[in-house]
Amino acid sequence: KIMDIILNGKLTDAINARVSLEIVNANIPKTLPLSDKDMCALFFNIMDNAVATATAPDVSHPYIKLNMRTQKNFFLFTCENSTTRAYVERNQNRQDKALQKHCMGQKIIRQIAGRYGNLTETEYGTDYYAITVGLPLS
Repeated sequence: KIMDIILNGKLTDAINARVSLEIVNANIPKTLPLSDKDMCALFFNIMDNAVATATAPDVSHPYIKLNMRTQKNFFLFTCENSTTRAYVERNQNRQDKALQKHCMGQKIIRQIAGRYGNLTETEYGTDYYAITVGLPLS
């Protein structure tokens, strides 16, 4: 239920910002091994960062792609979004206030994931950024 609220709110923000959405899988277990507070903070920050980076200046085709699935007793949440190489590089250098806020979200994501096995992976290219969080279900 909490996940629905977070996703619906953030996906509405994305739609209002004219971001294309794709949901590959939406197989979310009835319960997740997170406190409600951690669940809200983790997924809110992931989605907030995705909307911010997908709507960054010079992004020609803004999109967000979600893949939520269970695999080998883990819940895997993958969020991929469009971005630009310049945005990623500025983010790494943390040169402006908007990006510093984005980086704070990334720090929160890492802290929460660390409490639940630290199973995160990020990847980026010239026009996309992706994060996968794995949560053990047992």
